[in-house]
Amino acid sequence: MRRETGPVRPDWKQRITEQGMVFDTPGRGHGGVSRPYWDESVHYVFDMNEVLALEADVELLHSMCLEAVDHVVTTERFRDFALPEWSWEGVAASWKRSDPHLYGRFDLRYDGSGPAKLLEYNADTPTTLLEASILQWHWLKDTHPGDDQWNSLHEKLVARWAEIGESLPGSEVYFTWSSGDSTGEDHVTTAYLQETAAEAGLDTVGLAIEDLGWDAALDRFVDLAEAPIAALMKLSPLSMAITLEQLKRCANRSFEDTMTIEYRMSQQAMRPDHDFFEGVRALLIDKDQKPNWNPPTIEGVTRDLVEAHFKPVANDLFFD
Repeated sequence: MRRETGPVRPDWKQRITEQGMVFDTPGRGHGGVSRPYWDESVHYVFDMNEVLALEADVELLHSMCLEAVDHVVTTERFRDFALPEWSWEGVAASWKRSDPHLYGRFDLRYDGSGPAKLLEYNADTPTTLLEASILQWHWLKDTHPGDDQWNSLHEKLVARWAEIGESLPGSEVYFTWSSGDSTGEDHVTTAYLQETAAEAGLDTVGLAIEDLGWDAALDRFVDLAEAPIAALMKLSPLSMAITLEQLKRCANRSFEDTMTIEYRMSQQAMRPDHDFFEGVRALLIDKDQKPNWNPPTIEGVTRDLVEAHFKPVANDLFFD
């Protein structure tokens, strides 16, 4: 593996905007200097042996994560992972039913000298889909047309939708975003997932989350035409805001500082009133696909709510 630099495309800003990148607010580098969110002046080159090794690494890591979940469920170690007692039965039932999953994102440490090391596995609301799947591919074709890229994300999403489509509780899948999100990331991410589902042959409907209705008599969500909603794809507004803040803060941090920030975020997510537990309830336990996010829209996500996830905690993480 090697890190290479190269000239950027003269019209790179226009190109990524046309491809959907409307939420690329610059971050801040050393000394407060503006640093672009999308930076194509540097890239990494792998040989085929490294690609094959990484593919084997991630398959192994994924299987290890599944084995870890199976161990937690079969030995009932829910309390050790701060899962509230009311969730235990539903989590176990979901696992034993082999309920399907769609996608996740590994954050890995890799320097080419050995196997990749897992830092985080976000398997509920991972973002950066557009950047990883679409923008990188077009960059390759524009700048290195004779080269290949280790990037089959789009094809794998389409294939996964086709696999799980028949098991979904309805003939249509709704994809929601918050119209209060001024950045556009929520809308673009869910719209891209909707596109992959449609390509797989599923019937899809896009609907702002503010337009969801509730039929109190039948105890179910409905759309603008009062049709019932059985399957819904969502993103938590608070999780989205925290992720954006993390990307900005960690852009130029050391490995140790980044891990400390990641640890503080994980500790905050373990609060009983956090969206993490509500997502688990709606997706795995009650399976009603009706998460009551707090706050429900991006407009309600205050700066204090986001900042709380980055403050030092009582049992903070330190490196020698």
